[in-house]
Amino acid sequence: DAHALMRNVVLKVKDVPLLYIPVFYYPMDKEGRSTGFLLPTYGSQSFRGTTLSNAFFLAISRSQDATFFHDWTSKSGQGFGTEYRYVQSADANGRLNYYVFDTPPVLSEGGDATTTGSRSTRIDGNVNQGLPHRFRLLGNINYFTDVATQQIYQDVYNGSQQQRSFSGTLTGNLGKFRIAATADQQESFYGGSGQRNGRLPSADLSLADQPIGKSKIYVGASANTSYLVRQSNIDSETSPLVDQSLLRFDGGPRIRAPL
Repeated sequence: DAHALMRNVVLKVKDVPLLYIPVFYYPMDKEGRSTGFLLPTYGSQSFRGTTLSNAFFLAISRSQDATFFHDWTSKSGQGFGTEYRYVQSADANGRLNYYVFDTPPVLSEGGDATTTGSRSTRIDGNVNQGLPHRFRLLGNINYFTDVATQQIYQDVYNGSQQQRSFSGTLTGNLGKFRIAATADQQESFYGGSGQRNGRLPSADLSLADQPIGKSKIYVGASANTSYLVRQSNIDSETSPLVDQSLLRFDGGPRIRAPL
């Protein structure tokens, strides 16, 4: 009731040998998640060739786990990655997926390299975490380093992905002051070029309305500072980068009185 240890395993389809595994450890814990190797995945594609994917699952504790990946292809290289997940409470959880894919150079019939080899990294995840002093951190990321590799070698959904982004927000209270800090960026690619927009960073500070003495007149204040990013022709080999970013500040006091 814990695991199965298999040696010299041959997987067959209608008595036709398909895959040979010298040693295979497979967990079978009835209580739920178990540390061990996951069943390998085999496939064949005209572009990537023969593919073999393996994974190892690590049950760290009742509230966190990690999975380690390795993908091998006969034509397009191999990839390595890991995924980490945790659930601390009902409103505190997170996930991070990190994957690296190495592609070999493509050779012509004469042995010359038509394209050089490359390494593409993809990171995606999210976090919702409470911090001391009633602060909270919210964030998400969907980022990759090589657009061409992302669109060629990934699945149909990721192959049509033309945007990458990240964002993070920290909010909380310090006495009578409300603080919010944000950093976010979005990049869109089209026709060998792209555009970048975002706030790197943006900070808000506000003072809740307070009565002046025993009167019914209330005074408050707010301020915002943002560096607004707007850039065109990013990653373009033919056009220069156009940067229209600017720093902006808004703020002032606020007085209210009921009539």
